[in-house]
Amino acid sequence: MVDVVFCVAGMRVFVHGCAATPLTLLDALAKHGLAARLKDVELIHIHTEGPAVCVEPEYDGAVLY
Repeated sequence: MVDVVFCVAGMRVFVHGCAATPLTLLDALAKHGLAARLKDVELIHIHTEGPAVCVEPEYDGAVLY
């Protein structure tokens, strides 16, 4: 389990890309954003690989991908 409680509304989070995309962290961040009702958490990245849970409709507004 990944702890992402540090993340607050309006925060910008840099996400490493390509083969080093932290998929477990992104999944945990999306779930935390939904549970904590966060708004406008912005992910900064160039290119990520793997499933992008954050773009699912249920996370709309919580995480800006």
